[in-house]
Amino acid sequence: LRLELRGIKKHLPKGGGGVSVIPTLGIIEDGDIQTKAIVPDFVAETYPAYRQRVHDVLKGIMDSDPVIVKIRNAEAITDDELNALAKKVSTQDPTLSIHDLTKYKEAGEDISKALLGIVGLSEEKVSEYFSGFLQEHTALLPNQMKFLDLVQQKIATYGPIEAKELFSIQPTGMGDTSFGETFDPDDQKAIVSIIKIINEEVA
Repeated sequence: LRLELRGIKKHLPKGGGGVSVIPTLGIIEDGDIQTKAIVPDFVAETYPAYRQRVHDVLKGIMDSDPVIVKIRNAEAITDDELNALAKKVSTQDPTLSIHDLTKYKEAGEDISKALLGIVGLSEEKVSEYFSGFLQEHTALLPNQMKFLDLVQQKIATYGPIEAKELFSIQPTGMGDTSFGETFDPDDQKAIVSIIKIINEEVA
């Protein structure tokens, strides 16, 4: 007697991502039960949850692990360093593999950049990119400083952003004031240029 059960997909955890090993009644033959692992599709719907799980593991070592520090400083890492980090992650959560991040279209094909989007660019590195603009603009208004602080915090948290995201950033207490209303055209161009440089050098 040989039966192959189907419809297993509905038993996968929603939003969990990763590889879930589920004992299933896969094949019954001569009274012996064989089990097999069910690997969920790496689809867009599961990426946010998987990304968050990786972040939750990495946040505790973000400032101390040498590999994460290099990633946050936009420094190149070797395969051995990446494998060491992957081992550390899987030790804390056996169902996670940072290598699986690149199986998601949303994360891209470069594992270092995918991780950068999770741990963010270091505050020191972000400050380097904005230092020239701030030195040239010593009379910025409080709302302009607040906006720039928020932009830098966003990059330090999520990694490089696209220039168009500047127009969706809305600092608390500034009402409906947008990026275009906060800075004059020349300053807008200068800030957009900084974002593009970060993306060219890091993202």
